Amino acid sequence: MMDGVFAAHGKSGECPVHDQIDLARRARYADGRQLSETDARANTYYSYVMNTVYTNRLCANMLYALLKDPALLARAQAEVDAVCEAGPVDLLALRRLPVLRATMREALRLYPIVAGIPRHVKQDFEFGGYQIRSGQKVYIAASVTHVLPEFFPNPHQFDADRFLPPRDEHHHPRAYLPFGAGAHACMGASLATLFTLTTMVGVLRAARFAIDPASYVVRRVADPMPGPNGFRVRVLPF
Repeated sequence: MMDGVFAAHGKSGECPVHDQIDLARRARYADGRQLSETDARANTYYSYVMNTVYTNRLCANMLYALLKDPALLARAQAEVDAVCEAGPVDLLALRRLPVLRATMREALRLYPIVAGIPRHVKQDFEFGGYQIRSGQKVYIAASVTHVLPEFFPNPHQFDADRFLPPRDEHHHPRAYLPFGAGAHACMGASLATLFTLTTMVGVLRAARFAIDPASYVVRRVADPMPGPNGFRVRVLPF
């Protein structure tokens, strides 16, 4: 697939906005050499791979949360129906789904998909009484702040409204990091968001769902990344 994408890139004329292929072809190794074509393709493909890591788990987490909260499901269903009945569901239409987007953000907060962010230390520093040395590998537990009550009151309750005005609890700097932060934040973040919302619109528009039995509580397993395990639903016609 990437061979075809790279071969077709640029043939339709110059694009004023640089995409990931442009960035990969301009990237350099540490010694200043341009990336090989193979490495450029691998770096471009990475965001799509990361998108699949997020999208399937995130959609399952969202569906579980919606089915556990009929009132939230009704609100999300109403805005999905309104958007679909107004015309094609494009990027602008996806912006008119505040409840579904808030549900996605809350799912990322309470059910993080990436538990730790690996980094290499550039310079010595002290943290919590520990001496961290340059060159060491560390893992940043970015999801810890997601359950701190000073940022997210009643943190272990699924509450999509915390991501809607006037609360907007995710606006605390560096408190909400589902895709990491800074220059090395996940490259697949925008694709994961786009694909997840698009998928959920299609799912909610296509059928009704029910957890069977209704008392079922999902079990989350890291395999290799955290996600729902054994979660099944009954599909019902409208």
